[in-house]
Amino acid sequence: MMTLPNLITLARIFLIPVFIGLFYLQPNYLDGEPLGWINNALIAIFIIISATDFIDGFLARRLNQVSALGAFLDPVAMSTFLGMKNVIMMMILLLNKMIVHF
Repeated sequence: MMTLPNLITLARIFLIPVFIGLFYLQPNYLDGEPLGWINNALIAIFIIISATDFIDGFLARRLNQVSALGAFLDPVAMSTFLGMKNVIMMMILLLNKMIVHF
């Protein structure tokens, strides 16, 4: 059943590839100055994904719209988001180490 909390969770899942795509659009720091609008968009998407994790759970309980689909999708969305965040952070750390050694 598609409820408002489930739609918010699906929107969160669909924002994850957008976040990854914007991250890879960022030019290499060795090639030039990073684009400010991409950094701002990445921060905004990160905040939106983080906030909607709370909002969808709150609305599901408040509106009594807890569903089996939502109980499945919410952990999937959060695990995917955290996994993506960890991979990107490791890539940034490795890139910084490579830059320092050159």
